Amino acid sequence: MLSPIQTRRHWITSIAFEHSEKLVEKPNLQLQLTLNTRKCKEHWHVRLKVSVGGRDSVTANYKVEIDFEGIFDIHPKFPAEQTEDLVRMNGGAVLYGAVRELVLNLTARSKHGPFEMPTIDARMFVKKPESGATSPVKSSGHPKLAQPVKPALPAAPAPPRSPAAKKAPKPKGEA
Repeated sequence: MLSPIQTRRHWITSIAFEHSEKLVEKPNLQLQLTLNTRKCKEHWHVRLKVSVGGRDSVTANYKVEIDFEGIFDIHPKFPAEQTEDLVRMNGGAVLYGAVRELVLNLTARSKHGPFEMPTIDARMFVKKPESGATSPVKSSGHPKLAQPVKPALPAAPAPPRSPAAKKAPKPKGEA
């Protein structure tokens, strides 16, 4: 089953990359994301700006600034009132994933070794329902990169036990 949003294509608009001269043992990671969307005829154009690193080259091993853009198609039967949120969340996630891969590839052969950007909750790209404003996308420090716009999803139930496992004694604490 295909998603109602499909990536037509995506590309790098600009990139700036540098490493610090000395290895920073405990880097002060700062991640800033800016997402813009606009409707272009029957397509959606999404632009993501990503800035990674500290305020200066002394606080982080790498400083990276990347602009990435993409064109997305939405299935014509998808509800119009939900389209922009779909584009913001999924378009942002697709572009952020591409940026993460690019940064990992750039740093793999760099002075301080590979750097994998943290994963994010793509719901941060969706507008807040109570204010209509864009959710905060600027944050610093890990692991507090983004607060989800909606409450966290409930934990998945435990998988059913296999017939062989049902015969074995249950571990302590399991009902």
